[in-house]
Amino acid sequence: VTQTQPDGLQDGQEAVGTGSTSNVAATDNVFANIGLDTDNDAVNFNFGELRSTLTKRDLLASRFGN
Repeated sequence: VTQTQPDGLQDGQEAVGTGSTSNVAATDNVFANIGLDTDNDAVNFNFGELRSTLTKRDLLASRFGN
C-alpha cells in the first residue's frame, strides 16, 4: 500500500498494524508484504503525518479548549 503525501503535512512515522500473516516492511509512505488469509482483515496500519507549522490560531484554540 502506497500513500501520496498530503499537501501541507510533513511525513511522520508509519505504524504497522495487526492481522498480517507475514512480516510487513514499512518504509516512507509504503507498507509492503502485507499477507492476508481468507476472511481476515489487516487493521490499524497508519501513515503518520505531522502539521507543517503551528499557527497562532492553533495555539489559541488549544489554550481555550476549542
